[in-house]
Order: sequence, then structure tokens, then C-alpha cells
Amino acid sequence: MKNIKNLLYAAAAVLLLPLTSCSDDDYPLVPEPTGQEVYFSATLATSYTLSRDASTVEIPVMRVKTEEAETIQLMFEDESGLFTIPNSVTFAAGASSAKIVISYNFEDLTPSTTYPISLLVMGNQSEWGQSQVQVKLVVAAPWIKLGTGLFRDDIVASAYNGIEPSDHEVAIYEYDGRPGYYYLESPYNAQLLGEWFDMDPSQLGNNVQAVQFIIDATDPDAVVIGSPSNPQPLGCILGEDGWLYTYSEMPGTLVDGVITFPQEGLMIMFSETPGAYKVNSNSMFRVVLPGVKIVDCSISAAYDGMKIAADGTSSALFNLSFGADVASYKYVIAEGDVTSDRDTVVAGIVDGSLENIAEGDVDHTTIAVALDASGMCSFVAVPYDADGEAKTGDAIIVPFFFPGQGGGTIPDIECALELNTIAYYYGEAFEAQFPATTFLAFKVTATDVKNVIYYINKTATIEGSGMEYKDILSTYGINDGEKGGSMTADLNAEGEYIGYFSGREPGTSYTLLMEIESIYGKKYVISATRSTASVDYKGELVLGSYYMTYTSSFVSENTFTLQGTDDPAKFIILDLGIDGPGVRWHAVYDSAASTLTCDGTVVGNESKGCMFGYLLGYANAAQTQGWGIFAYDDMTSDAIDDPVVFKVDPATKQIVELNTYIEVFVANASDGSVLGDVNLFYPGTKVELVPATSSVRAKALDFASQFNNLQNAGVQRALKDSKMVDTTVACASLNEPRQLRTIATKAEPCARAKKSSFKAAVRF
Repeated sequence: MKNIKNLLYAAAAVLLLPLTSCSDDDYPLVPEPTGQEVYFSATLATSYTLSRDASTVEIPVMRVKTEEAETIQLMFEDESGLFTIPNSVTFAAGASSAKIVISYNFEDLTPSTTYPISLLVMGNQSEWGQSQVQVKLVVAAPWIKLGTGLFRDDIVASAYNGIEPSDHEVAIYEYDGRPGYYYLESPYNAQLLGEWFDMDPSQLGNNVQAVQFIIDATDPDAVVIGSPSNPQPLGCILGEDGWLYTYSEMPGTLVDGVITFPQEGLMIMFSETPGAYKVNSNSMFRVVLPGVKIVDCSISAAYDGMKIAADGTSSALFNLSFGADVASYKYVIAEGDVTSDRDTVVAGIVDGSLENIAEGDVDHTTIAVALDASGMCSFVAVPYDADGEAKTGDAIIVPFFFPGQGGGTIPDIECALELNTIAYYYGEAFEAQFPATTFLAFKVTATDVKNVIYYINKTATIEGSGMEYKDILSTYGINDGEKGGSMTADLNAEGEYIGYFSGREPGTSYTLLMEIESIYGKKYVISATRSTASVDYKGELVLGSYYMTYTSSFVSENTFTLQGTDDPAKFIILDLGIDGPGVRWHAVYDSAASTLTCDGTVVGNESKGCMFGYLLGYANAAQTQGWGIFAYDDMTSDAIDDPVVFKVDPATKQIVELNTYIEVFVANASDGSVLGDVNLFYPGTKVELVPATSSVRAKALDFASQFNNLQNAGVQRALKDSKMVDTTVACASLNEPRQLRTIATKAEPCARAKKSSFKAAVRF
């Protein structure tokens, strides 16, 4: 409904008249003005663009007689009712013009909308111009074009053969009023595909579609693209797998106008193929915002051994390469591995507070640095641009072992590993809380450690895998450095580390593998094997591994383990709903009802009560996502913590069927919003005992590739809390500060030709 305001007459009969034009051939004389004769100029602009930075727009109005000050009444028509329009306009004495000031609140207006406003001056109208005018108040589209930036793909390039990442121009827009919220205009267009596949872009019209490629960089330290449940379309299709989509698994960054993501921090999905796959394998994905100049001040160095001159001088050899914009560099040789002190060393080079700082020459890509000392050292270099500005973000540290004039070999370190019970290390008082039936403790001793990777599993699984220990560690191992490095820190500070693993099966042999990398560059693979204590089990249920699977439009699989206790009615279920995390649940057997019921309490966390509906652990390496279990017996309800009930065959005493729903979900760890499902099991799901002779290889816990993103009959279940149930324990770090010492050096360029720049190969 139009909103018409007549502020001059209470019951106005005056209509807003349409504008007319005169086509007569005769031009009568204009009579002398008898009043103010107010009018709108024939040259008045009819369209005005409204701005977020303003709250008013001014419409000029004219008059013929100017001697006295005068207020003229106005009448207006505003369909939207969103504008404040005055009921009069005042001319100052001697002024031939005045402004009608129309006010607005930009937040109340709709982007990409035009609002018509009609204005009419009342009385004293003039034949010199129009007494009525209609103007258009225009709210621009929400996206403001910033200009042309650069886009470099490493999504498709990581997933398909023969595509090499390279920069391409792309139009980039920013959302009005939301700084850092960008969209790229169809970066995967026919021209780009044509360059990839050496085809005429006109032949690729069916392979592309227009998209707004959204990048949320409102937090420059946590840049996001899409989500597993709402991935970003790429707007291209390259084969039978369907249209391509992506989302960020790990947050990216916006630094100096350049958006990047960590290696394998992006995922790719396909419309016709389930699952998601890690991309950005080359760490090459990049968006350069308009107006940003790319400066390449990268520097790299590799230790190339020792050279002994005729006079007996020993030198460390380094091969270097420089980005196109590196004008010079400074470096030091520091004693020991100073990787953990990177910021301190780099700052000392830049402010000149360190001793023995040397100037490098970018015209020489190989240098020999004379050293008197021997042992572990670090080459630390900071590049500078043409303006003499230090590029500390591109600084590098290269640890190396220097034998010295004696020509010594890289030293070995002593390391050992053992498995035992927690009571063995801490006393029998701990047996009740950490029983030897399900807990294994380990003790590792070593010094001069750079990093530790470890992996534990059943001995039968490890020995039956057909893999060498080092390959198991590289494929499945847990990297202590990526988890904070507490084990490494304790080893270097104390010479030993004691930890433990929970959730083990009673009476089962386990093997712990460990790879210890020394600060001298050597790696040592060690192992230890021990069996957990057997339970004095007197129950009738058949213990062991049980496999359940549900297949519909998706497939959900889970192998859980039933463990006994010294109470014939009480049991432990390990890895309910999802393989691998090691969470142990209490369960009770009802022989009369032939059911096994899990009430949601977790071993070691009994005081927290039912943990269905909580986040039980992290679902990704960046710890931005958590996983948990919804349990319910009615899909249409909003329940999340009903008991999980299994049917037991009264004859065989084996679990044979699931009677309720189990939903394994993944949620945002910060706000608890559910992102998707990993597994969903319906009542009637078949459960079968895994024969003891079968070799069950442990599956990698890859939540991202298992997302089903189910709708579950439209029920959006809410979390109880965001607390985590921690099933592992790590000792506190005991890092101690140490004095930084640098070594006096004398460098000379090696007589070799300058190497060409290194070009990264595409990983497929």
C-alpha cells in the first residue's frame, strides 16, 4: 500500500499530476511573476544513488522572486514509507534555490532496489519550471567490485593429472558493509579450462556455469570457504564424477592482500561421487586481491656437506635460491638446532643484536661458510627487498650437523622403549583407577630428540598388515610435533617420558611402534610389545569384535569391541558407532530380555553422566570440528540421549541386531552447529561377530571423507554441550630457555653456475 502524506491539507483533494510537455508552435510571453513562483528545474537529476556512508539526499528546488525569506509547503508520495521527507522547504532571503533534505536509514533499505519518490510544491507555482517531479532513490547491489585480482588453482590441479597451478585474472567483489567477505566471479571459466586442456573455450560451454566463489576472510587469521554441508561450487565439470565443489578443512589466512590455505587444507567433492578428498597438495592455492603487488622475497637453502681446503680450513656448503624480489640477505650460523627459537633469532639478525651476522650476495647461489666448531648448528637467513626492508616472514632456518676438521660422523643417540602397567611405574594404588586389563603404560628414554612419531595396535594386526614398521608409522603414526611436542620436550629436558594408552582389550597383545628423529638428522625405529591382563570373566555373552553395517542411499559401517568385566552383567563397548577413537562405554546385559544396553556413560568419565549429545573429541587436525553420538529410539523426536539397545541371540549369546538409532555426527567445535554425519544406523541393523581368526586392519579415522550429510527426516538435533571427553593423557611440556650463541663465520662464493629456479612438480 502506498504511503501518501499531505501535510498541508487535512483532507487534500490535490492529485499528483503527470508531467506534460507543450508541442505548440507559438511561444507566448511569460507573465511577470506575482508570487514566489517555486519550481523544479528542467535539468534536475531524476536518479540519486544512496550510500551506506550517508543518511540524507538533497533535492534542489528553485524560485523566481528572491527578495524575502519564504517557507513553501510540500506534498509528497513515498510508497515504501522508509524515508523521512519534510512538509516544507525554506528559502533564505536573497536565495533563488533551496534543498529538500530527505533522510533515510541505510540498514532499512534493500540492496539492488529503486525507491520512487514524488514531490509537489503547493501554491505559488511557476511557469518557469515543473511544480511536480518524481525522482528515483537507488540502493546499489550489495557487492562492490574491487577490481581485477589474481586466482591460482590448486584444487583441480591436485585432483587431476596434467594441470599445473598458475595465476589467472579474475574479477573480485566485496560485500558492502562486510569487509573481508569476497566473491570471485566464476574463476573456473571456459577460458581457464581451455588453457588447461588446450581446447577452444567455445567448445567448453557445457563444462562451466556462472558462480559466485565466496571466500569469507572477515577474520584474516581464519579464512573460510564453504563447509562440508554447504560446499562452494566451482562451476565446472570435468568428467563423470560430476560438478566440482570445495570447502576448507583448515582455516586459511589473509596477509598483505593475499589469501592462502595450508597444504591439504582444502577438500574437493563431486556431485556424482560420494566422499571428500584433500587438495591444495602443493600449497599453491592463492587469491591476490586487486591492487596488491606480489612480492617474491622467498629464500631457500640446503646444507650440501663439508669442504676442507688445502690449508685445512673446513667449510659448510649451502645451496641457495632466491625469489625475484630478494635484493640481499643476512645470516648467522647458530650453535644447536634453534628452530624453536625462530622469532628470537630472526629478530636478533634484524636489529643487529646477535654476534657474527654476515651479509649475503644473491648473485651467488652456492656459498662455503668457514667454521671452526663442530656439532649441531643452524643456518638462519633473513631476506631483504630493494628498499632494505627485512622480510621476516620469509626467513628460514636450516639445522645441520657439521663434522668439523676431524671428519667425524653424525653421532648416534641412545633410545629405548618399554610397555608395562601404570601400577608398575606409579604404584599399586593406581591399579583401581587404571586397571592393567585395559590400560598400557609406556616409557621411552632418549636425548637430543627433534621429533617423535608413534603408533599402537594389536600385535596381530601390526604383524598381519604386511607392512614394515617404518611404513606403518609414516602412514598411520601420530606426530608428537603436530600435537604440541610435549613428548619431545620432556625427553630433551628429562631424558625420559612416561605415558599411557586407555581403551585396550583385556588379555590382548599390543605392539607400540615409535620413530625417534634426532637433532642430528638420524631416525630410529623402536618397538615394544606387551599383553594386557586378562579379565576374570564369568559372563555368558560372547566377547570380541562385532561388525555392523547399514546400507540405504549411503553406507554406514562400524566394528566395535565387546569387553567383559568381573561382573557378569556389566560390559565395556569400545569404539561404538565409529572405528578408532578409543572411547569406552559402559553397558549392562539383561539375560531375561536378551538385550545389551549402553546408557551413554564413558569409562573414566562416569561423573559426567550420559555423554550422548556431547562432543567426544576433535574431528580434524585443526581442532575446529568435534564429533559425538546422538542416540534415540524415535527419529521424529528431538531426543539425543536415549539408551543404545542391542538384541542378543538367547541361543548363541552373541549380539545380532541394533534396536535403536545411532548417529555419529560432526559439529563446529566453537559454536556447536552440526555440519554432517559420519555414520547413521537404523533399528534392525545387522550385527555379527567377527571370527577370531579374521585379521581386521585398523581404519584411519578420516571424518571428512566419511561425511554423509544426512537430513534425518528433517530433525536438527542440538548438542548438550561442547565439552570434550579426553581419552588420552600427555605430560606437560618442560621446555627451558637457553642462551643463543652464534658462530663466527667467513663465507666465500663457490665457483659454480647459478642454478635455475626450482619448479614444483604437480602431485596427483
